[in-house]
Parts: sequence; structure tokens; C-alpha cells
Amino acid sequence: EEWFVVRNALIVLGEITGQQKIGDLIPYLRHGDARVRIAAIRTVGRIGGRQAEAALIPQLAQKDPNIQMELLFILDEMRTKQAVPALIDLVKNGRGKLKSEQEKVREKAVEVLGHMESASAIPVLEELISRRRSFFRETKESLEIRAAALKALLHLDSQEAQEVIHRVLDEEPKGAEKDALDHAFTEALTNLVPKK
Repeated sequence: EEWFVVRNALIVLGEITGQQKIGDLIPYLRHGDARVRIAAIRTVGRIGGRQAEAALIPQLAQKDPNIQMELLFILDEMRTKQAVPALIDLVKNGRGKLKSEQEKVREKAVEVLGHMESASAIPVLEELISRRRSFFRETKESLEIRAAALKALLHLDSQEAQEVIHRVLDEEPKGAEKDALDHAFTEALTNLVPKK
């Protein structure tokens, strides 16, 4: 009944058990205490494997930003391409006026999409970074989301992603936002680790 006892047991299990016990740990992903759920996410993620991926990915639908952020860190470490559709949903469904912690979750999801190195993310990332023009107005994502999408595209390291980056940067009107995107691009290039 004490949340910290359950959490501590999960931490220990993450160190000593294997993939055959993941089925026993799954119910703790839905525990009533968020601290226990976070420990369960870490434990299942540390153990890894397909069953762990299948258990963690649907948890992204939870509305708690702390839980979502923990899941994003773990899925990023696992580098599971099976998470790409759920990440795309999280990014697309998060549009609109969000609280700052929800916007941070969305920004992290964009970053993780880039790390998954899946070409299926390119259209969504292009949509995030591009300005959208309609008859009466022009809309765009926040600068933080646009910069994250630019970095994610750069991380994909494909010809198609590079073409999107160059097209979007060429079409961006001069001003503070273009300068910020150019700076984010240069910074991302500087920090990018070449693939072997």
C-alpha cells in the first residue's frame, strides 16, 4: 500500500529480472501513484525487448506531462521505431494552445522523432517547420517547435530531409524568426555526430 515500497521494489526488479517478467510489471504502468508509474516505466524500459516496447508505447496517450516526458526519454533510449506512429500522433494531436509543460512534451516528442531515424517522420516534421498560408492569414508553429523539427530533420540525415530543410529556410521571410532558425540549424550542425 505504501507507494515508496512499490517504487523501490520496481527499481530493484529493474536491476535483477529479465524480459520473462515484463508481463508481471505491466500493471504497475497504470498504478494510482504517478511516482510508481514512473518507476515502472524506467524498469520496463531498462529490461527492454519487444514486450516492453508494446507495453510502453500506448502509455504515451496518458495526459500527465510528467509521465509522457518519462516515456519519451525511455523510448528515446530504446530507439524503438515501433514508437514512430504514436510519436507522430502525439505531435499532431498537440496543436493549439497548450500549457507550457504540454508544449515541452510535444517539443521532446519532435526531438525523439528525429532520433528514431524513420523517413515516415519527414512529412510531419516538414509540416511543423513550414509556414501555412491560407487566403486570409498565415499560421505557423511556435519557434521552439519549428527549431526542434529542423533539428530532427537534420538528425534524419537523408537527402529528402535535407531538401525539406533547404526549401523551408529559403522560403522563410527575413526577420528574427529566420535568424533564429538559421542559428538553430548552425548549432545543430555543429553538435551533430557523424554516422559511421
